[in-house]
Amino acid sequence: IMTCALVLSLVSCPTSEHHELNITFNEESHTATIEKSEYAGDIVIPSETKHNLSTYYIAHIADEAFMSCDSLTSITLPEGLLTIGERAFFGCTRLAQIAIPQSVTQIAVNAFRETKYFKDSNNWTDNAIYIGPWLIKIETFDSTFTIPKTVTHIADGAFSGFLNHNPLKSIEVSVDNTHFTSDDGVLYDKSKSILIAYPRLKNDTLARIAPNVTEIAPAAFLGCTNIKHVSFNDAISHIDNGTFRGCKNLLDISLPASITHIGDKAFSWCNELRQVAVQSTTPPTLGDNVFEGVGMHIALYVPRESIEKYREAKGWKDFKNILPIE
Repeated sequence: IMTCALVLSLVSCPTSEHHELNITFNEESHTATIEKSEYAGDIVIPSETKHNLSTYYIAHIADEAFMSCDSLTSITLPEGLLTIGERAFFGCTRLAQIAIPQSVTQIAVNAFRETKYFKDSNNWTDNAIYIGPWLIKIETFDSTFTIPKTVTHIADGAFSGFLNHNPLKSIEVSVDNTHFTSDDGVLYDKSKSILIAYPRLKNDTLARIAPNVTEIAPAAFLGCTNIKHVSFNDAISHIDNGTFRGCKNLLDISLPASITHIGDKAFSWCNELRQVAVQSTTPPTLGDNVFEGVGMHIALYVPRESIEKYREAKGWKDFKNILPIE
């Protein structure tokens, strides 16, 4: 008997057509997500599947979906796939070949780490590993890394530390690269509207967000241990998943009124964080575990007229000490 559970507008069940895949369905977007299971052998993920007589397009691979599937020998990803989750294929020790469809827009942190492909030294060039035009990870003892002209996409956390040995102080970009640019060693998209990566050991204790930036990419500041303060501009609207995770010396945060959303684990394990200030009268929406590892007894400063809103809002209400901005 096939059973399906409706959870947060997602219906989860294996399909009869692709019985080897654990798939969840989003009925609003008619997209589907490949979820965690014990996968083995040669897996072909279809571009679409049927559920309740409707067609769903395979758009996402969930976090840890294939993690530690050491009997997985090959994976075929479909065109139309959009995102590959955090640690999606981590520890797939027999996975030696990987091809990324052109449709993919995001590869999360450590998606392919500890695969056979990742561990094969033949797949590394100048201390970096690539899959097609994607830069997946750098592991260098140099203080500067230059992105070559052929790179069009960068995986989340590509520049974060490995084994606590990443001395990166500057990220540069080839003059022939048409997708990215660098300013004072910080990596942006070409329009400088998205801050993509901040070098882990850049000397500054104050990180300044450039005036035109509206979004900070996932894991952009992951493990940047020198940062104590961040100066946000008044245009930033979105702080993505894991953006400041592990910035263990970050002391305070003051978010402008323009902020509307903060992603999962954005400030997790910022152990020295002492206070948070939010200028917005409407509490920004929060992902999961935004302040994981941060003591919720620290002061949260918000507009006086919005204190009750923050006391009732998801995530914000966990703060024990909500005070008015004076």
